[in-house]
Amino acid sequence: MAAHAKDDSVRFIVCYQREPHAGQLGFARVEQPRTQAERAALARKTCDELQLAVDLWIDDLGDSCRAAFGELPNSAIVIEADGKVRCKLPWCDPADVGLVLRELAAERGEGRPEPADAGFLDAIAKPLAASSTVAERHDRAAMLAWLVDHRGEHHDRARWLAELLQDAPLQQRAWVERATAPVPGASPGGGPKTGDAGGGEGKR
Repeated sequence: MAAHAKDDSVRFIVCYQREPHAGQLGFARVEQPRTQAERAALARKTCDELQLAVDLWIDDLGDSCRAAFGELPNSAIVIEADGKVRCKLPWCDPADVGLVLRELAAERGEGRPEPADAGFLDAIAKPLAASSTVAERHDRAAMLAWLVDHRGEHHDRARWLAELLQDAPLQQRAWVERATAPVPGASPGGGPKTGDAGGGEGKR
């Protein structure tokens, strides 16, 4: 989202729905809202904690919006300016959303589409500052996980894995630990398997 912060042709909207992990794991103290007011309060709290500067729409308690777009827990819908649905992604992966947006920009004559990882290597080249926000740390972890999953032969892959194990959210650390665990009968040097990028539901 930060890459399009000054792009008036792109608008990000988050539709806040029911909590998929209320009362579980790291959300053990989060109760499932029972009223629209409780859901709105939890949505505001989430945006404040993640420092999200986006339009926030709050679904009704029956999750009508979620039902209309296919009952997926963390989907992304790209809608063109004329209202046409350009793409429906079953999982909101920033790299996939970025690729669709670059394709649209190219069609408008604003440049050629770039590879899905364009800018990721530059973005992670400099370590985060000690004063970095939760959102900035999350974005970095998401980029590292994507690169680990899609650039298996890169010479910095071991360093990316080490950083994820140390600094990434719990779910991504668990993904790295599972994916790099020795498999009986397998040759050493394995890594996370492609297609399980460990982004985390809701990307919070």
